[in-house]
Amino acid sequence: MSGEFSVYVIPHHLSPAIFKRRREIKKSHILQHPFTDPTKRKKLRKEIEKPLTSFDPLHPISGEALESFQKWMSDDQGTLMLPSSFSGSGDRKSSSFFPKVYHSGYYVLQNAQARWIKHGKKWNQFKLLENDILIDYANGLQPLYSVKWPDVDIVYVPINVRASHWVLGVVHLHRRIIYVYDSLMGINNNARLQVAIKPLAKLLPHILNAIAYYGFHGDTKVNYQEWEIERLQDIPQQENDGDCGMFVIKYAEYLMHNHPLKSLTSARMDWFREKMAAELFYMKYLPM
Repeated sequence: MSGEFSVYVIPHHLSPAIFKRRREIKKSHILQHPFTDPTKRKKLRKEIEKPLTSFDPLHPISGEALESFQKWMSDDQGTLMLPSSFSGSGDRKSSSFFPKVYHSGYYVLQNAQARWIKHGKKWNQFKLLENDILIDYANGLQPLYSVKWPDVDIVYVPINVRASHWVLGVVHLHRRIIYVYDSLMGINNNARLQVAIKPLAKLLPHILNAIAYYGFHGDTKVNYQEWEIERLQDIPQQENDGDCGMFVIKYAEYLMHNHPLKSLTSARMDWFREKMAAELFYMKYLPM
């Protein structure tokens, strides 16, 4: 994905006197102040790169692209794609079109729930092993084309509640909080959500401490306290059954681009589905 850059030249006239001055020699950090230990200076936090794309969720698909996609859909393909081929070499191209979308969120949730079922009664004694696959997830080693957690501020986690409904968990790594975006707030109360998300809230501190996440960002304090879970109010809601999965996808997409949620409506779900199918077909955001 390529971004466009503009260079602005600002007229500026230098005073001739400036050329008579020699370069200013500044004292080193050690000599600046006798009571300052430069070895304990806090490291500046690495700024997270933002995607260089402009995001318009309502930009229509071009007629030509839509026609080609619909023709492909109507043709008899007769090709069976096995799960082993889902993440192949072709995904290397798609990962450039969907920057930092390939993440391990759902895999982490599945494993967190499994850990909670096995160790929940003795959670105070729980420790992650060095070769635990959860550490690989956080280090971006699993699954294919994942992003290392030290390189991001937020992890988006699709969460299934009671095998009947999907919500989005927005994990703020620095705030140590999980925000929940629920498109059907009347179906599950807060207690049910807590049951589904508590394993993740319990396990996240162990994962982050295992990969020295906070030390990477200048915070060396070890904290295994369970994270807070907050269910957000006044967000777009679905009106039709079966739309929760699409809402989870669009919540994440809008939030990743810091885009207001007001255009995310239930009436647009069918159109969003068609557009997403076409984008997956072409392996890029449309139009491009």
